Amino acid sequence: MALLLLVPYFTPADPRRRREVEETLQANLQLPEPRQLLLLVDDGQPPPISPTGRPAEVIPLTRRPTLADALHQARRRSQPGDLVLIANSDIAFSESIAGDLERELPEDAPALLCITRHNRLPSGALALQRPPQCSQDAWALRADQLAQLSPEHLGDCAVPFGVFRCDNVIPFRFHCRGWQLLNPALRIQAIHNHLSGVRQYTSHCTRLLGGGCYVHCNPQPRQPSDLEMVVSSLSPQPVERIGINRHLELVQEPGPSPAPDH
Repeated sequence: MALLLLVPYFTPADPRRRREVEETLQANLQLPEPRQLLLLVDDGQPPPISPTGRPAEVIPLTRRPTLADALHQARRRSQPGDLVLIANSDIAFSESIAGDLERELPEDAPALLCITRHNRLPSGALALQRPPQCSQDAWALRADQLAQLSPEHLGDCAVPFGVFRCDNVIPFRFHCRGWQLLNPALRIQAIHNHLSGVRQYTSHCTRLLGGGCYVHCNPQPRQPSDLEMVVSSLSPQPVERIGINRHLELVQEPGPSPAPDH
């Protein structure tokens, strides 16, 4: 078992924010895992990687990285039995992260871990983001499950990182494709280095509208999380109710073979 870590990396203009992102990269470069660290870079700025330190590979892009970009690289670079971890550029992990993911990821069904961050406080202590179900900053899956991603599912994953609501859209798209969703933030700390408070997005962004999903923390490893579905819409028209269409779930259930038509 080895770990592949993929990070949509950028160089912030604000010096305080840039220092946080660079310190996070250096912390992850010091981990005993991952076997590979891939940086998806779209701003043309070279990350501060020491040539004598742990290797990291830069994947240059001409637009903002998406989840589909990360999954495509994971398919190319991973090996059977690997674990794939995707994290925002200001998220660091402890040395036990590979073993922690192995204990949390189910082995018998396609599953995505959606991990809520622990914010680093001025005191140095860590505090779980509240409410934890509304936001996640890291995602993980087994490399062996990458083959389960159909072309249609990969198309659904063209969700840009760093855009408001992207962390709600990602689990929604996986849920619609039949994957289990789990949030192990009660046991795994995705350490968020963002004391500066500098942000490059606005909560008024309308780039990602439609369905989203809140993934609650699961109390036990490999136990599916409780979920809440949400809809982001610009329409002022009242909605009487929102339901789950079970038609596709029903038609996929095994049943008797249809009688011949001749």
